[in-house]
Amino acid sequence: MGIRDGEQILEMMRAYQVPCLLATAADLDVFEKLAPAPRTAAEVAAVAGCDLRAVTILLDALAAVGMIVKQDEQYWISSELAPFLCEAFPQSVMAMLRHQANCLRNWSRLPWTARGVARCSRRVGSRNPPRRRALRIGSGWCIRIVDSGLAEGRTAIACHHLRPAACDSDGS
Repeated sequence: MGIRDGEQILEMMRAYQVPCLLATAADLDVFEKLAPAPRTAAEVAAVAGCDLRAVTILLDALAAVGMIVKQDEQYWISSELAPFLCEAFPQSVMAMLRHQANCLRNWSRLPWTARGVARCSRRVGSRNPPRRRALRIGSGWCIRIVDSGLAEGRTAIACHHLRPAACDSDGS
């Protein structure tokens, strides 16, 4: 990599910002809300059930990095990016954006993990109760595999530092 100065270090540290924008947009289904037609920030906030100021900041930031288009007070997805940002298209990358958003959240907990602080995972939402399995991997650590029930083959995997007995249960 060849880091040579402080500016490169700071640039590396700022690299989290765009992934956080994309993770938030994926979590709030912003792209789906913009897909049918251009909308104002107030319309997106109302449909998403979110704060107008926060949604305006998010949309402006997404426009600034080129993920969406803003003209006057209207936001929309460009026809070039819509196939990748809308789940109706076969080339959509939204499932991977959501997966990477979960990875980002897990990586952001690395300092606590390094300190050996136990954490609870966010439960994967679904209409059906998730099926869970746990695999003990030594010294109180276990991997929990959760079938989210959202779609065939979609699972969430969380690594936990738990009481050994917790890994022996089905996690229900």
